[in-house]
Formats: sequence, structure tokens, C-alpha cells
Amino acid sequence: MKKIYYAFFLITIFFSACRKDEIKIENRTEISADIIQKLKAAGFDTSEGLRTHKNGYLVEGDIFMTINDINKLSGASKINIPLSLSLKNLKTQSKDPLSHYRTNNLISLSSNRRTITIFMSSSLGTYMQNCLDVAIARYNSLDLSLVFNRTLVASSADIIISTTYINPYSNPNDAYLMSAGFPTSGNPYNQINVNTYYYNNSYDRLDATSTLIHEIGHTVGLRHTDYMNRAFSCGVVKPGNNEGNGTSGANHIGGTSTGPTYNSIMLACSDGSDRPFTSEDILSLKSLYPYRKDIYIKEIHELLYNDSYSWGASDYDKRSYDITLEFYQDAAGTIPYITSNYFTLNIFSFYGGVDSVVNLLIGDGVSSYHLGEYTVDRAWEFGNQVYDNTSGFQVAYWSNSYYGHVTW
Repeated sequence: MKKIYYAFFLITIFFSACRKDEIKIENRTEISADIIQKLKAAGFDTSEGLRTHKNGYLVEGDIFMTINDINKLSGASKINIPLSLSLKNLKTQSKDPLSHYRTNNLISLSSNRRTITIFMSSSLGTYMQNCLDVAIARYNSLDLSLVFNRTLVASSADIIISTTYINPYSNPNDAYLMSAGFPTSGNPYNQINVNTYYYNNSYDRLDATSTLIHEIGHTVGLRHTDYMNRAFSCGVVKPGNNEGNGTSGANHIGGTSTGPTYNSIMLACSDGSDRPFTSEDILSLKSLYPYRKDIYIKEIHELLYNDSYSWGASDYDKRSYDITLEFYQDAAGTIPYITSNYFTLNIFSFYGGVDSVVNLLIGDGVSSYHLGEYTVDRAWEFGNQVYDNTSGFQVAYWSNSYYGHVTW
């Protein structure tokens, strides 16, 4: 059975298909010490798969960088990619973080929505043209602030899908299915290459639509879901290549799970099937590119208990609320809003007094959502706070109700 690999480049993202014995990554010794030092300083593992490739280098087997890219690296841009989790030991290592991540750079928006135009070369046949239409329709069904449209004029396209031909048997080190890249200067990466050895008029591959969606995902800033543990989807383990969690080059998207998830469109490897978006794929995209609407939220606080008290120089604030959110079309709260198009919320998550923003995907067809218990637990002595164990979720800090919170 063939394994299908989505292998990403820092600039060019390889999406390669092979059996484990088809493509072998070879270390080469002609890499200068200066290049190796800069890669190590940025957090890359140079012990496996470092070799020259075209006008640059392949690092860790599948990350492409030119000399200019390497010179721009810093600790703030480092990307860590441990390879330590296999399918057979998944249950025993489920605590390993495998969730959704984005790159540092995203597409900039100057208005509520931005249209991204895509051109596909006419040398790709009817099947591939139709697959692109389906891929675009799936993205647009998510009601994002990005709207994808096709154009027949390559010069005016934001993303150009062109063709190349690389035979994986005669040229295994350079072969891939499709390639793309990450956003730069607030714009999507402008190129997706399709290897016509795999995608041609002789065979309609089932994964064509999913692969296009995957590559478009990279052009707007999505990393591989299991970038730090590619063996989760690829079934390959390389011992000693565990570098820990990602840094700012792979930013976790709040609200996505911290345990292994299956079937994501952005997994590093595919089984060759046509994958739809998972709920976490949708949450990730809508978190990065929300289409903001004037939906008003009323936050209903039901007091469960209030054990606050003062004693001498000590003060205790101990209250607990049950919170339900109601959605309205108007600020007066008279016209309910029924959720649709994968409604999402940004909420504050409090744990041990530390707050962070978490994204919630709310099901379609509802006008309220039970957020759960929110507990205030703080103490002061002689005017100094000695602990804050506040926990739970809130949309806003106001009590009783809050109108005017814009969501999407």
C-alpha cells in the first residue's frame, strides 16, 4: 500500500507520494559549517536529511530553504519538528500535542472580506478543473473573510496553479505530487505546482480535490496538523528527532485539541481518499479569517453561590456563575439570531488567574449556547493579592449581560 505524503517547504511545500523504500533522503557532506550553524540556531535538526536541492537546501528531509531564507532565520522563526509518534503506539502517547497550527505570516485584510483569485493552467484537464471548482466551493461554504474565485487571466491571479513533470523513479529526490508555500507580505503564496506524473488525463485520482484544498491551506498560512509528529499520519518513526513543541513559526490555534485528531485536511500524510474538512479544520480557518457580522450576545449569569467575605486584613472573593449565551440580530435583544455557516466565538478562558483567548465552534441552527460554570476565586492579605484561582469561560468581563459583542 502506498503512503501519500504532504511534505511542506518553508518556502515551497512538497506534497510527495511514495512507499517508504521508493524515495531515500541522503545526507551530503558539501554543506558549509556556516549553513549548518544557522540552521541549528533556528531550531532545525541537521542530523537527518540535510542536502542540497535545486538552488537551496532540503532540511530534515522535506523543508526547502534558499541561502537567503537561511540568512533570515532567527530564534523567533524557528520550527521544531519531532518525529516520535507512530500509529501503533498512538494510544499510549495520546498526550503528545497534535493540533492545528498557523505560520507567523497570514493574509492581510483591508476590509471585511478579501477576494483571492486562482488561475489553473489549461494543460490540466477537465477532471482537475472540476476538482478545483469543488475545492473553491468547499472553502467558500465556510463563510470566511477570504472568498476564493477563479480567473481566466493568469496575470491577474493571486494564486497560479501550473504544471511540472517529475518522474519519481528516475528523479526520486525531487518528486512530489503538488507544492505550494506560505503567505508573504500579507498575500497568499502565489504558486501551486502540480506534478502531471500523478495528475494527468489518464487517471482521475480520488485525492485531487483534497490535495488542492491542502495546498491552498498552506498558501493562506496553515501548517501541517501533525507537523511535530508526522508519524501520526505517515506511520514512520525516526528516533532522536524530537525537538518539542513548535515556536512562533508554528503557532497553535486556540480552541483546537491538544491530542491526536484524525482525518484533518492538513495532516502531513493522506491515505489517497477525498477528505472533507473536519470540525477543527473549520474552526482553524474561521479563527484565522473570520467574517465579522454584527451579531449581539447577551451573557446570562446565574449566581450559583457567593462565599465572599472579609476578615481583618484578609479579603476573599469567591463567586460562581452558570453562564449561558443568547444570540441576537439587534442590540436591543429582541430578534434572535439563528447560527449558521459554522458560527464561531472568541471567548476568554481563565485558569489559575491567567486568561487566554479560545475559539469555539457553535453548531448551526441554535440561538443560545450554554458556556458552563465560571468561578471567581481570589484572595488578598493587607491589600496584596495572594492567589487567583479564577477558572472557566466568559465572553466578556461584564456581569449580568453584555450587548454589542461582535462575533461571526
